Amino acid sequence: MKVQLPDKDCNLALLKDFADVEIIVTDLDGTVIDGIDSVRDNISNEIGYLQRNYRVHFSVATGRTYTGALPVMKKLQLKDGIPVALYNGGVIMGYGTDKVFSKQTIEPDVVDDIFEYLKDSQSSLYVYTFELSEDPFFIEEKNYTREKLYGMGYKGKKYDSNGMPIIWINSSRQIQEMIVAVLIEERQMDVPKKRAVMNYLHKNNMVEATSSGNGFIEIKGKGFNKGSIFQILKEHKDYKEKKTLAIGDNNNDIELFEKADISVAVVNSSKAAIDVADYVCKFEKGTGFLQMLRVMESAKRFY
Repeated sequence: MKVQLPDKDCNLALLKDFADVEIIVTDLDGTVIDGIDSVRDNISNEIGYLQRNYRVHFSVATGRTYTGALPVMKKLQLKDGIPVALYNGGVIMGYGTDKVFSKQTIEPDVVDDIFEYLKDSQSSLYVYTFELSEDPFFIEEKNYTREKLYGMGYKGKKYDSNGMPIIWINSSRQIQEMIVAVLIEERQMDVPKKRAVMNYLHKNNMVEATSSGNGFIEIKGKGFNKGSIFQILKEHKDYKEKKTLAIGDNNNDIELFEKADISVAVVNSSKAAIDVADYVCKFEKGTGFLQMLRVMESAKRFY
């Protein structure tokens, strides 16, 4: 039976495992993001308290773009320069800086092959590119990136969930920038078709694919994944040898859980993520994330 995350009424000995955690790495969608204002306010207050009193650092490992993650990263009060994993680890860079620690790219030919394979599935392909801005006059606060989104297939959307405009094209040869991630819309697929697509992608030794439960199959270049952020952190002079905790909710967080010293799944997590996690929250999404923060506060007050 999976261990439940301790609560305020637990035996104090159960908190000891959390007392010396100094870095928390969190997934965003399905984990920390919550539509309830009071939860968001309490999360912000709790993070500020842990940072001021116990020097707990926060980082992010997400499938989102930097631009899409930036509003939440600001609310999490990340320290400038701390490594953050974007595109499921396809890019790992320093928050609020132009420092890129790792970038896995996908060749245009691979994208076109995937697109050709999907032609009869009525599924759209979304291709994300990532570069750093070369003009300091156009750098927005804490965002040195230039990210674009191209769509291939059945036109419909004008923007993605990050608020990025979609540029519709017929071939990835029209893309001049470095491709770092591809999403396949799976809403039109039945279970056998989705299984066939995943099998096809898993046979390609140039990419890695996962389904995070948000309606898309997520593809990135072979190499680093979300869990690779811990390798970067442990090589960083400010964060090496610090105890880490990861919190997430889905299959694309499994590598993150495997590399963290402690892993926590919110209760709405996929079965695969729960099976790997050390602890499971009693609550879902932002409420579960808040529960984890309060466990951290209690552990540090008593130990």
